[in-house]
Amino acid sequence: MQGMISAGGPETAAAGAEILQQGGNAVDAAVAAAFASFVAEIGVVHLGGSGIAQLYAPQTGTSVVYDFFSNMPGLGQ
Repeated sequence: MQGMISAGGPETAAAGAEILQQGGNAVDAAVAAAFASFVAEIGVVHLGGSGIAQLYAPQTGTSVVYDFFSNMPGLGQ
């Protein structure tokens, strides 16, 4: 396994690491860790949360940023 998992709790990190050990990629591991965190870190993480992800493709040298922060109505945006 090659990779690193950064998480708020050991259960969340273990879920991501398990996916990497089974041959998954970084996106697979991040999704698994996120879903595990919905249960393991229920006080600070939830399905309706916001975030940002940057994915880098070393084969092409390109990166893409996904911004999934929420907008609130009435803020003029």
